[in-house]
Amino acid sequence: RRPPPQNSLNVSPEFNPRYKFGSGKKFVMKDNHPSIEKVKFERELKMAISFHRELKRAKEGNEKSLYARHQPV
Repeated sequence: RRPPPQNSLNVSPEFNPRYKFGSGKKFVMKDNHPSIEKVKFERELKMAISFHRELKRAKEGNEKSLYARHQPV
């Protein structure tokens, strides 16, 4: 016995806005969920830290630096 069609209509419209589909993988998390902010923050922090490290290396003239060759001489 098939479920009545209005059932699926009720489910699908509210399914979309509530769930977030991020880069490549599905987020089954609400937008205002605290851990999304935490993840974003941690990602930015990591990027900032590694960038700062590279900047320091470039200033010291370390050959290993990714940014050293881009520095004006």
